[in-house]
Amino acid sequence: MNDIFNYSNHFSYLKSRLSGASRWGGKTKFATFIGVQPPFLSQVLSEKYSLSLEQADRANQFFDHSKDESEFFLLLVSRDRAGTVSLRKHFEDQISEVLQKRKLVIERLGKKHEISEQSQSIYYTSWLYSAVHVACTIPNLRTRKALAARFQIPVELAGKILDFLRENELIEKRMEEYYPTQNWLRLGLQSPHIIKHHTNWRNQAIQNLEVQTEDDLHYSGIFSMDPKTARHIKDELLDAIKRQNLKIEKAPEEDLYIFGLDFFRKK
Repeated sequence: MNDIFNYSNHFSYLKSRLSGASRWGGKTKFATFIGVQPPFLSQVLSEKYSLSLEQADRANQFFDHSKDESEFFLLLVSRDRAGTVSLRKHFEDQISEVLQKRKLVIERLGKKHEISEQSQSIYYTSWLYSAVHVACTIPNLRTRKALAARFQIPVELAGKILDFLRENELIEKRMEEYYPTQNWLRLGLQSPHIIKHHTNWRNQAIQNLEVQTEDDLHYSGIFSMDPKTARHIKDELLDAIKRQNLKIEKAPEEDLYIFGLDFFRKK
């Protein structure tokens, strides 16, 4: 467990994050990155000294903390450095407030397999939420920086989306990487978000037409036929989708692909 919100002080968190890291020089890399000597870091891990706020800020960068994680880590360090009882209580109250708010968020979301209507409305505002969600299945895209580079968006925006997905238990964070949970969203025909979901990805398909390669496939056709034949084609397409989904489930996650299908009677 490396969820920073589960730790009561910054010493235990650092020991957990850096445990076993000495075998490949991880502790030395961390010490160099935050601007201290390895012996001083050993003193910190022994709880004889605290990190400074400047060192804590650099530690946030090293661990690729999200905005919420960074603020919480700075609170832990500030509390652990406090030199008076009143100052220590000041930061402890802030820490308690943060943890209480997180608890309320989890309670509001309800059971793990549920996502609130409000959260669904956010998830489907942009194609990026579902794209980042699925991209977390790909090993080399599991960090904020990698996702930001892949989708050509600011790191801050990638972090915002990842924080949202974590709050709704669609992904989880392990060290600096994000992994999908077993929770996924699937919209029914009656969902108020289904139109937005289809529109988001149809717009992406239109943009891809301008830069498509031989590996891409776009097909549009208009035909005349009887309703019986149309129903037969629809059934075959649904069966094909089911077969492809089985192949997709078994395939290694290496890159992101989009599959959109339209087959309808022109009204």
